[in-house]
Amino acid sequence: MSDNYRSRTERRKAQETTKRKNKPKKTKSNKPIWKKIVISLLIALVLLMGAGIAGAAIIISGAPPLDPDELVFSQAAEIYDQNDEEVTRLQSSENRDLVDIDNVPEHAKAAFVAVEDVRFYDHFGIDIKRLFGAVAANFTEGFGAEGASTITQQVVKNAFLSQEKTITRKVQEQYLAVRLEQQYSKNQILEMYLNLIYFNKGAHGIGEAASVYFNKSDVSELTIEDAALLAAIPRRPSHYDPTINPQ
Repeated sequence: MSDNYRSRTERRKAQETTKRKNKPKKTKSNKPIWKKIVISLLIALVLLMGAGIAGAAIIISGAPPLDPDELVFSQAAEIYDQNDEEVTRLQSSENRDLVDIDNVPEHAKAAFVAVEDVRFYDHFGIDIKRLFGAVAANFTEGFGAEGASTITQQVVKNAFLSQEKTITRKVQEQYLAVRLEQQYSKNQILEMYLNLIYFNKGAHGIGEAASVYFNKSDVSELTIEDAALLAAIPRRPSHYDPTINPQ
């Protein structure tokens, strides 16, 4: 083997060795494993929230319109004689005597708000604090274990939606409750509620309930004790009906 060939071979090997030495080494990631886990969880959370928002938007798009005519509740027809004295009242599917909120005593309003929706005058249709409590209960005890319906939500549920316990109905109920609060005052919504709710014995609304349970045709005559009893009945009408369960 000639010296020239050996020299060329040695130079080539030397160049290859130099290249290998100068080649940048791949460095391992210095990120701790917990950071990778946190980043992965955050990404998953963002994706989950995006899916939730998209799902809620689809459900809301199927909500019924907030028709003002549906908020005017039916009342049984009354028959008067020639002297404008009431002779009788025809029975209907919902016996109701509509009342004006201004005729309802303050203690009666307070009783219903205390029992059904203690933060009624502070929220925008949805009680966030109560909602989180209900979500926790539904996780531990199963869906539907506890509701968080405000007075506003109860109005839209009874006027526009069904009574079934589904996520779709609940989302639509919350959406319509917010819209109702934007279009009506608290007093108007409370009046709707008091004229809408069921008190057992065929009585719909506080006006009819005052007549059925206390023989009072004017709600302004309701005492504190009367109001306390009436406020309890709608939660479980047949159970809290004093004529059925006086104790």
